[in-house]
Amino acid sequence: MIIMPVPKDVREFKPKFIGPFSKREFIGVAATAALAILTFALTYPFTAFMTINQRAVIVLVPGIIPLACGFIDVQGMPVWIYAQNLLIQNFLAPRHRVYRTNNNFAQYARRNRITMEYLDGDTSGTTARKRRKQKEYDRALAAFVAGHPEFESVK
Repeated sequence: MIIMPVPKDVREFKPKFIGPFSKREFIGVAATAALAILTFALTYPFTAFMTINQRAVIVLVPGIIPLACGFIDVQGMPVWIYAQNLLIQNFLAPRHRVYRTNNNFAQYARRNRITMEYLDGDTSGTTARKRRKQKEYDRALAAFVAGHPEFESVK
């Protein structure tokens, strides 16, 4: 029977693809290895007089970016997504955003607003009459709530 520890936070679990690497990590390592071999082949004639440590640095420098994309997470995002968001936010998106927009539905909201006068059928009335009607509505609501205690929160 295989015993595997259960991670405490499920979001941190990464399924393994090949060996100890997840799919993203494996692609980063494979891309780094391919770039290292290509860089070594292209720079071999020029690095004949260098030491092995200097050659290793020159060969591995181009592989840092795919290796970082495979292994590093910044604020819960892979590096390439974080870099893309940073690029858009700092260089491509406008500095000053429009804070007020045209509400195309405002006229429909005004036209379809249901008011107390609409329900009464009387659009003309004084403020005293409106207050009297409001008191009648409040009394009717209180009587309804008294008869139905489950609607106590409406009051």
